[in-house]
Amino acid sequence: MKDDGQMTLEAALAEKEQVLDLVTLNNQPFVKTMRKIAVDLAKANGAVTSDDLRLLADKYGLKPMHQNSWGAIFSGKCWKVIGRKPSLYKSNHARELKVWAYVAY
Repeated sequence: MKDDGQMTLEAALAEKEQVLDLVTLNNQPFVKTMRKIAVDLAKANGAVTSDDLRLLADKYGLKPMHQNSWGAIFSGKCWKVIGRKPSLYKSNHARELKVWAYVAY
């Protein structure tokens, strides 16, 4: 932390990673299932968004224990942001979503 009470960028990014790791651990079945679906969609279509996943999750009755689980799906080095677009869900109020590509290493 800086002297003014604000976190450094490095500290903030480290904390974000810790939170995503915890969310993933606590929602492992959901994150694992949705990550597999995300990989399949990205490979088939070239890209995937959380809206794409949410549509399928709603269809099959899959629900995360915590909303941050959606972000945990795309954690890791295999995901690359290739664009942005507004969410189609009204409840998201046209919030901008990342468009993800799966890049296997």
